[in-house]
Amino acid sequence: MNLTLKRKMGYMKTSHNCGLDGLLVKKSKPYDMLKGSMKNTEVKRKVFNIVKLLLHHIFATPFTKMEKDLVNDGSHQYFEDVLQKIEENKYEDSQQVFDDLNDILEATTRTKKEANLMLLGNIGIEVKKITYSTEDVELMANQMRKKIFNFQENLFQQDLEFYQDEERQNLEIIQPMDDFEKTFKTLQSRYPAVPALILMTKALDISLSKSLDLDFIRNELEETNKKYQPKFKSYKFFPSRKHDFNMDKVIHSYIAGYQFHKMITKLSNSPVPMRTILNMSDAIESITYIENKKSTESYEKQKDLFKKQGKEDENGNVEEMLLFHGTAVASLDSILTSNFIVDALPQQLNTQNEQRKKTMMFGRGVYFSELPAISLMYGNGLLLCKVLPGNCEIFKPKGVPPPEISAEYDSREVQSNNSQGVIHVVKSPAQILPYCVIQLKKQSLSSQYTKPSQC
Repeated sequence: MNLTLKRKMGYMKTSHNCGLDGLLVKKSKPYDMLKGSMKNTEVKRKVFNIVKLLLHHIFATPFTKMEKDLVNDGSHQYFEDVLQKIEENKYEDSQQVFDDLNDILEATTRTKKEANLMLLGNIGIEVKKITYSTEDVELMANQMRKKIFNFQENLFQQDLEFYQDEERQNLEIIQPMDDFEKTFKTLQSRYPAVPALILMTKALDISLSKSLDLDFIRNELEETNKKYQPKFKSYKFFPSRKHDFNMDKVIHSYIAGYQFHKMITKLSNSPVPMRTILNMSDAIESITYIENKKSTESYEKQKDLFKKQGKEDENGNVEEMLLFHGTAVASLDSILTSNFIVDALPQQLNTQNEQRKKTMMFGRGVYFSELPAISLMYGNGLLLCKVLPGNCEIFKPKGVPPPEISAEYDSREVQSNNSQGVIHVVKSPAQILPYCVIQLKKQSLSSQYTKPSQC
């Protein structure tokens, strides 16, 4: 469709008696529905979603409200103002909306030529200045004009197809093409991991055009869905007086809670410091059970290997333990996604505001403890893991650091002078399966600790 025809259709006399939801078409008024009346619910919804999509476009920043523009004196319009006017039913037809959008592009470009355009706005959680050159704004405006024109042309092209159908059928009920909202919801249900903005773009493309390659879109969304698919599933539970024993995965929260309460009350002559936890009986804020398919497969493979190597107990089972690991809360997501990395550096800073060094004083590996009070010395992120100790070496500190764990052992257990296991060093991440995240209440996390005992 050429621009002249599009403009002609855009400024024709409005008729409010025609709609797109099952509409009765008469030859005497063939162009009424080509008008794009904003009185029509379907037209208004599609135009609103188009503007909303444009608002989030990568080149839309100079034409949107930033921090300094939140209070608008009316001298300049932004894309948000167009959205507001649509919601307030201030437009007679869709052409007026597109004209306003193009006027905003023109006015902003003109303003840039007259004065240096500087935007002050929130970028993430920081407030930053964004300065655009004249060339930047002109380039972005041209890209937005193309986008607006494509949306507008597709919208009118769809209306023209209605008219052509009417010519063939005459006085028959014409059903609209796929509804945007319905298409968007369908895409959301099929591709739940894809960001809503991407799905909105595809839904608009599908609802406004009949010449798209749907197989290509389907394949593209499937790949995008895989890309954004969470690497693990999580099930969060909160302590309560009431219990729903039929709740999916709830048994794991009971296991984790039991292990925490059993071990938090244990005292030990530990060779390392132990954090003081206040109000221990009511310290848990939540417990999140974790399922990571890749980590589970790696763990089960290692378990099978230990069984083949004869590393079993007297009952023929490969030994498994539940051990605690303390880390920065910010590190939890990475661990839950990709499991542990032996040489990963701590994220916490020391007293000199420098990155804390990783000492590994009891040998190279991932460090755990049976006692959560010890693990919490290393961060507020408390992770309970399943661990395969394999062939484990027992070590009791005598004031001298031990050598590295020899090849014949898979792990090392550091014991206190009363033979209580306090530190476990695990050689390989394949021996570890993150199980539950235990979040403690802030008021229970004190800065106090007990000093290590002299060995």
